[in-house]
Parts: sequence; C-alpha cells; structure tokens
Amino acid sequence: GTFYRSVKKNYFVSDWGKVYDFIKETGNPELLQARIHQFNNAGSPGLGPENAKIQVTVFEDFECPFCARISPSLKALHKKFPNDVRIVFKHMPLVDIHPNAQRASEASMFALQHGKFWELHDLFFRDQKKMSEADVLQHAQSLGLDTKALKEALDKGTFKSIVQRDVNDARRTGATGTPSVFMNGRRYTGPQGFPPEGLEAVARAHLGL
Repeated sequence: GTFYRSVKKNYFVSDWGKVYDFIKETGNPELLQARIHQFNNAGSPGLGPENAKIQVTVFEDFECPFCARISPSLKALHKKFPNDVRIVFKHMPLVDIHPNAQRASEASMFALQHGKFWELHDLFFRDQKKMSEADVLQHAQSLGLDTKALKEALDKGTFKSIVQRDVNDARRTGATGTPSVFMNGRRYTGPQGFPPEGLEAVARAHLGL
C-alpha cells in the first residue's frame, strides 16, 4: 500500500526505530484497521496483566514458520512494557497444510494447565520439524509433564473445543492465515516481519501506549 511504499522510500528496511516518527508525521493509520473485533480469550495463554492497556491477540499455528519468526518480537514488546502490554495466544492450526498443528495446539493447552505453556511454545517454535506425537511427548517429558496424562488427553480430544473456539474467532474476523495479529481488537497489518518497533509505534500513535 501507500504506507509501505513511503516507508521504503524514506527508510532502510532495518531502520524500524524511525517508524514511530514516520507515523506521527503522516498520521497514516493504514497499519491498523478501523473495525474492532471481540474475542473470547477466557482460558487463553497470555503474557502480561489481563487489564493491560494494549491487548495484542495473535492467532498462530505451531508449524507456521512466520509465527516462529514473530514470537521474539511479541515477547520483546511485552518485556519492554510489562504492565501495559498483554500478549494473548490464540490457536489457528492450518490443518490442511500443517498436519501436526492441531496436536501441538491441544498439547500446549495441556501444558497451560500445568504452568508450562510458554516453555512448550518455545520448544515447538525452536524446531518445527519435531512435532510428531512422539516428539510432543518427548518435549512434554523434558518439561516434567505427565506424558501418560497428555497422551490420554490427546486421544480423547480434551482440548479440541477450546482450539476450535479460537479458530471460530479467527474466521469471524475473516483471517485466513497465520500469524494474524490484532491490537485492542483491530487488525494489525505490518510493518512486514512485525518488528517490535513497529508494534510499539502503532500502539503509541493510535492506542495511547
């Protein structure tokens, strides 16, 4: 769009520290859509206080390489603003192209019950080739989780409903791919690669960070 062409004309791609200044100068809201979506985040994994001023809701797929790439940016934003930013993880396994994503999502919710969601989250994104059932159980064992109970939960589909709830939320927004990022319910569309500076810039310019 016009914003991206303007950014490329004025700044090097790696110089995202100036994105905030650019947004202030132009007042261009193109990176944040106007429509506000409502999500059911009850029981969803989150980093940061539930009443944080900035709620960053991200629909992700554990086998999606782009999701793995943005994870450090999301954590960096939360780390910089621990009291004002909450990162909410929502499931959107793209089962047609990622056959192990559904299992990984369900396993992560088992881990959440035992206080190990983010640890398993990081293991999945660290090596996305290790997502078979045997791999998932091995990851769980390395975190001290009960692998027998996890296997039973996967076999019974204990967490399928909450994963499907997130998928339904994503579909209502029209999102078709991952990662899909929303800031205070508004769809965030860039800058490309979702650098933390860009997230911060938009939050400051439009959401009162």
